[in-house]
Amino acid sequence: MRLPSRIACLRLFDAVAPAASRLDALHDLATAFSPRIERGRSLLEPTVCLEVGDLRRLYPSEYELVSAMQAMATELEFSCGVAIASNKAVAQVRARGLSPQAPSAIVPAGWERSAIASLPLSVLAPSADQIVRLRQWGLAQVGDLARLPRKAVAARLGQSGLLLHQLACGECQAPLYPSPPSAEVVEEQGLLDPVADLEPLLFVLRGLIDRVVTRLRARSSACGGLQLRLQLAEPLSARGASHGEERRAIAVAAPTQKVPALLDLVRVSLESQPLRAAIERIEIRAQPVDPRPVQLDLFAPAGPAPERLATTLARLQALCGASRIGQPQVPDRYTPGAADLAEFVEPSLRRPRSDAATVPRGSDMNAVTATLSLFLATRVLRPAQPAQVLCQAVAPTRLDGGPYAGEVRRSGGPYRFCEDGQTHDYFDVELESGSLLRLRHDLDQGSWFVDAVYD
Repeated sequence: MRLPSRIACLRLFDAVAPAASRLDALHDLATAFSPRIERGRSLLEPTVCLEVGDLRRLYPSEYELVSAMQAMATELEFSCGVAIASNKAVAQVRARGLSPQAPSAIVPAGWERSAIASLPLSVLAPSADQIVRLRQWGLAQVGDLARLPRKAVAARLGQSGLLLHQLACGECQAPLYPSPPSAEVVEEQGLLDPVADLEPLLFVLRGLIDRVVTRLRARSSACGGLQLRLQLAEPLSARGASHGEERRAIAVAAPTQKVPALLDLVRVSLESQPLRAAIERIEIRAQPVDPRPVQLDLFAPAGPAPERLATTLARLQALCGASRIGQPQVPDRYTPGAADLAEFVEPSLRRPRSDAATVPRGSDMNAVTATLSLFLATRVLRPAQPAQVLCQAVAPTRLDGGPYAGEVRRSGGPYRFCEDGQTHDYFDVELESGSLLRLRHDLDQGSWFVDAVYD
């Protein structure tokens, strides 16, 4: 395994034992600068190490790289220290000696031993027995241990003492073991006072969503869905729960990195289903997905943005109900006016239909064109126009009055249907003028109507 040229170690300053989500956020911050990242072994040492030796084209100096990392940490609303050295062990040791007053350190190549010599022995993370022995010897700083003969230290402390001395001398060449990012992006925040109104709650949610999107951009990912966990101020004893909470699943129609679009979806969810009690803690989980590139058509008009389309659908579902929103389609039956509702599919995901794809090989194109021209569009008249119809036996022979009048050249029917307790006969007729109509005969009342026109 090759040893990286330069290693940066990021260390959180927020707490001694931060939550796992803060360490995940630190890992996502490092992802924006390098693909090779190693997470700290435990939450007691909130650090990540990353390779930064090949970033000179983006950041001419390491001071600019440190400034960029700390600026992104400020955007994620936490503070961290940055130490850069030629090997991972020295970077970790130097990062343990950082503080909010001195949050950065850059160790030039060849100066590893002197850079950590003035630090206390605790930055080497010795065991309890080792720290007692070192204090009995009168050692207080890393440089004191580095000046001792290595063979004498190894003879008294064993193999672990030998490794500790190598670390104090800046000679420990530990490789970098990359670790994957977390499966979800989690942000949470507790409220000082419970919030029951929607607008103050959305103000807090906007900050959380902003941090979520920043971490997703660092991963070069987009949000594929949100999960809200809202902890209520009052326990729900009636439901048998020790702590009342609400969980909301918010679907995202298309992967997005836009904060306003995600905030609108959260707003619609909270408006459609109001909260039962005040909120004292909020947790947001985002599902990272790869952003889907959309190729625009050169000859078709641009469609609606996926984010706006998702927001519009969410508002319509909240207003009319989820079962009333979808994509209309024609059912496979003759019933006039019948329509089915299918799940809405984003236009960019629909499979394109090409007339050429349906043409069988060896077919005459003139015959195919004539076949395609037989498809008609039905223009339903609402309300239906009354008509006077003369019939011979059952079939209509002439229409009188109204905009559609004339002799019937051909007719088809009757097609009988029972709707709403009434019986109707439908006829398809062609007039001498060339008009194609659909007639409706109400058998209960004996009246005729022009129900639709075929174009």
